[in-house]
Amino acid sequence: HVGRLWETGRISVADEHAATEICRYVLYRLFDSVEPAPANGLKALVACVPGEEHELGSELAAEYLRLKGWGVFAVGRSAPEEDIVAALSGYEPDVAFFSVTMIANLPAARRLVEAAPAARSGLGIVLGGRAAELASSRLAQPRVVVVTRFDAADEAGRSLAGRDA
Repeated sequence: HVGRLWETGRISVADEHAATEICRYVLYRLFDSVEPAPANGLKALVACVPGEEHELGSELAAEYLRLKGWGVFAVGRSAPEEDIVAALSGYEPDVAFFSVTMIANLPAARRLVEAAPAARSGLGIVLGGRAAELASSRLAQPRVVVVTRFDAADEAGRSLAGRDA
């Protein structure tokens, strides 16, 4: 909702950033009150695609997965493609979770989806974010799933890793 208000010029960038920080604070206090599930043996790398500055969704996805028992390596926002690919090689996740919210970042998402499997053979990829949702028919392919909810990301990740929930 906040993003739509910003897109239509009803709030400023400063307002959007303040709202994001308030949400981040409230959600992390909420997450602190939840007991995580036992470790499930799965590893996730969570990152925004290169150029993507809107990291709240990826942060929440990382925390949700952690609470569901995943080992999580969170890269954050706007990391260069080569650094994300190197992190895939180094961390060796079962599944990569990438966030793309801005339509302008869809080419970077596509390049990352193409480059990631070379770093980790058999890697499953879960894409989330508004832009991924809008371009789901063009992004989805074997071993690449587009989701719109955190629980669906967990479910898709387990399926791609061969460990259905």
